[in-house]
Amino acid sequence: MNMTFFIVLSLVCFTLAASTVSFALIARKGIFNQSDIKNSVFIPSLLILFVTTLAAWFFFYDQDDFIGYFPLTQLLVPFACSALICIIGYYYPNNRWLWLVVVISACLSVLAVPEDNFLFTSALPPLLIRIFLAAGWVLFAFLCRYANNGSAALAGQTIFVALGISILAFMQALPFFIGVYAWLFTIVLFIMLFFSWYPSKIRISSIDAMSLGFLLFSLIVPAITEGAISCCMIFIMFMAVDFLWAFVLKLTFLPQFQNIVENSAFHQAIAKGATPSQAAFFILRAQLMTLILGCFQVYSPMPWSLMLVSFFIILWVDYRFRNMFVPVQTFRNINTQVLEELQDRINEFKDYIKKDDKF
Repeated sequence: MNMTFFIVLSLVCFTLAASTVSFALIARKGIFNQSDIKNSVFIPSLLILFVTTLAAWFFFYDQDDFIGYFPLTQLLVPFACSALICIIGYYYPNNRWLWLVVVISACLSVLAVPEDNFLFTSALPPLLIRIFLAAGWVLFAFLCRYANNGSAALAGQTIFVALGISILAFMQALPFFIGVYAWLFTIVLFIMLFFSWYPSKIRISSIDAMSLGFLLFSLIVPAITEGAISCCMIFIMFMAVDFLWAFVLKLTFLPQFQNIVENSAFHQAIAKGATPSQAAFFILRAQLMTLILGCFQVYSPMPWSLMLVSFFIILWVDYRFRNMFVPVQTFRNINTQVLEELQDRINEFKDYIKKDDKF
């Protein structure tokens, strides 16, 4: 065993212990006393990841391991911006300009990415790539806010994104430092998953979810610039498909579909008889499928070969999730139901005739 193993093990153990203690202290205050920023689950996660990831950068950053560059500013700026989003969100909860802060933070974070990192696509100018990347950063932060729609739902979906990136690094498809960063993020999300499992012991606010999503995208960006964009898109496929499904329902302008969070698969499954634990387990199974597909994408000779296949598979999985407790009727059951309804109508007609005879 070399020194690298012991350093990584030390960082993992520190992250595991610090996250557990932090969330346990928050949980002791009770779920109804966690609305203040002092009890935010994101703040301790941010501090723990900042310390461990910064140490990992100094220990394991190797320029020769990257296609482009990963300067220290690319690590520090997203941490600072996600902290700013969390602070402003808590102290100004009704501020309409919060999304402007998110947009500005995304732009600053993208500017911290060196232009040489955009070598993964030579067809687009760097400015246009930065615009697309900033837009994706904002959308992903919103996507995580939407994904925070039930017990363990947010952690259950995001943990496989970080885990997938760590596996890609283990497969030597990404630099070693990115794998360590992803592994540390996975540990924090695992503890968050444990404490947010139904019945949840911690409260993950929408601001926490958005800040966490913003920080998580800082892990996705170097994976994208290292050529794993299709893998990352598959990792977040379930989150994106579920949101698009809910958004399309909202566009119908029907009263029952105007709350986009209630249109989520998690809420739809619970409304049809699932328990929060069963719904959370289904999310883990669905995300495990995206993890497998995303890792297989590495071995594909074409960079986008599994994207369309993954989309249709996850679309079907999301449909099954939304109807997981609706029994599938056979042709025989349909005939039986039709006959029973017909018999009921005949009985109602007979009762009506008898009532007329009495008069």
